[in-house]
Amino acid sequence: AADLVYPSWQAGALDGPGALPGAILRHDPQALVIQHQPGLIPWAALPALLEHPALHGRVVCVTLHNTQDLVDAAGPIRDRAVAALARTSRVVVHTLADLNNLVGIGLASNACLIPHGASAAEAHRPVRALTAEDPVRLGCYGFFLPGKGIPELIEALAIVRRDWPRATLHLIDAEYPDPLSAALIARCRARVQALGLDAAVTFETRFLPHAESARLLGACDVVVLPYQHSKEGSSASLRTALQAGVPVAVTSLPLLDEAGPASILLPGLSAEAIATGIGRALQDRDARSAAVLSAAEWLAARDWAVVGQRWQSMLEALWASRAIIRSGS
Repeated sequence: AADLVYPSWQAGALDGPGALPGAILRHDPQALVIQHQPGLIPWAALPALLEHPALHGRVVCVTLHNTQDLVDAAGPIRDRAVAALARTSRVVVHTLADLNNLVGIGLASNACLIPHGASAAEAHRPVRALTAEDPVRLGCYGFFLPGKGIPELIEALAIVRRDWPRATLHLIDAEYPDPLSAALIARCRARVQALGLDAAVTFETRFLPHAESARLLGACDVVVLPYQHSKEGSSASLRTALQAGVPVAVTSLPLLDEAGPASILLPGLSAEAIATGIGRALQDRDARSAAVLSAAEWLAARDWAVVGQRWQSMLEALWASRAIIRSGS
């Protein structure tokens, strides 16, 4: 097992392929899958990697986790990245919105949709009926970063507590190693204090083991993901929240739309709209129960074993096709 991981990338090495081609030559894979995120390999640097001689003669698939960022890139950078991607075996995305983005920039011929994998849902406690007198536990999960809607959720809690005075909010949102994250946490703490919500809001900003996060999320009545904007193609936070076996309420963004009936849709992005959606969810036990059942089905359809077999079949077929072409059959 110790030989399954070969570190070949230095964080911050953003000016080109770095040590990756050497590692590819050393281990000589028949098929190479590159999980691309523009924060790690910028679009301007991706063509140098894809065109490197070390990749010649191999099946090369690139999974794009942020197609909107490519669509929005400066023309020359986008055009060169698209040209390099067009010469790969497959460009894989996880959502229909991302697939449409690829078609729109001329990558229809080798684009492929494979859903992001997920783990099965945890055993969940029965969804309980709630009254205004009950202690209600709301949760939030993910990295503590701008765009995640955490300030809006804090404002929404103050509104929710007018009708649900015992509602509390548990921010299971880890601090990200970026000054922006620390600054946002400080602002949110100050806002909680200004609103008089010190006793109602818990900050858990450590990066917790998955099992501990799942335990904390599983104790919530509703987990809220109030994202305000994102160019990402899929959300690990969404999957982890759904796996916890509790109702998950989300804002309407392409990043979160893939959950469909597995989540409860909030009516807008503002604090007022988020509060309205939370209030409706707390009142509607049937809607919360239906979301939990749909989430279990949604996760089962994306089980890692199912997704892994699809990847394996695709890679084997691509390699077999190359072998046939080489032999002239």
